[in-house]
Amino acid sequence: MRKDVRQADIAEALGISIVSVSKALAGKSGVGADLRQKILEKAEEIGYAVPSAGKKANGNLTLALIFHEKYVEDMVSFYAKLSHQVSVYAMNSGNYIISEVISRDMERNFQLPRLTADDRTDGVIILGNFDTKYLRFLAQNLKQPFVLLDNYGEMLQVDSIISDGYYGAYTMTNHLLAMGHRKIAYVGTLLQTGSITDRYFGYERALLEHGVKVREDYVLDDRGSSGVIYPADLFTLPEDMPTAFFCNSDTTAAVLIRKLQSEGYRVPEDVSVAGFDNFLSPGACDIGITSYEVDMDRMAKCAVNLLSKKIRGVYYRKGLYIMEGHLVIKNSVKRLV
Repeated sequence: MRKDVRQADIAEALGISIVSVSKALAGKSGVGADLRQKILEKAEEIGYAVPSAGKKANGNLTLALIFHEKYVEDMVSFYAKLSHQVSVYAMNSGNYIISEVISRDMERNFQLPRLTADDRTDGVIILGNFDTKYLRFLAQNLKQPFVLLDNYGEMLQVDSIISDGYYGAYTMTNHLLAMGHRKIAYVGTLLQTGSITDRYFGYERALLEHGVKVREDYVLDDRGSSGVIYPADLFTLPEDMPTAFFCNSDTTAAVLIRKLQSEGYRVPEDVSVAGFDNFLSPGACDIGITSYEVDMDRMAKCAVNLLSKKIRGVYYRKGLYIMEGHLVIKNSVKRLV
């Protein structure tokens, strides 16, 4: 048996959709008897191993969870927690999940995840940010159904689940404005990730609606092209200091607070700092950071359920799923009025 034969090969050979192939092989309705027979014959002809009866219908799937190695450099990270949430929900719903870290070399050399090279997995969850060209490569070459989690791409036109970065940032900036702040900086390297850029536009909208000019010197980088957040000593503060900083993540906020403290500023007495995610590694900051909490549990459940439906050929709404979060008030923001 040739291990490299996939349902996509059967679909291509017959000029039909992979959904039809999936339904026929799983014994599901929605495929005519004649077409079902052609699919089964073609599967046998080209050496496709039909899964054991009832596997997909009963929901016992094996899912691959892949993410970039930059997310495991800090083992207690936002993505470590989100991947844990995915694994727990997948297993609790009767599925199996296997994780694979994609190295920078694999991304640079356009190598497919090893878990997708044989019949071990039925579908793939792609977690976090990758280079756009590599995502295009995956979209064009993965033979298993897949979804993006905490990332999306307009040109990829694939199923994606993200947190509500735009309206979350809009909500946070409005909170800072309601606390009397007008000189508010945004900390996040624009275009480095979709989420950082989405959050910037939410920040910008809130300022514009309140008649506050968006200042170029108040948009600050927090990382370079590698995607790794700068250490505190590489952060640059504006000459005309804001009264508040809104950071694209709590991790960035914690590093910024260390920078401010090293320059003699007290948070929040002298300057306020807000973040996003409501997630920090233990011991990262001794101040409770006001933040917009991301609903990781709901994101994880949506990713597993959506992928399961794709694999089984069950109808679902295609496109982008946005998971709303909520504001969490802590100790890092001072009221001015």
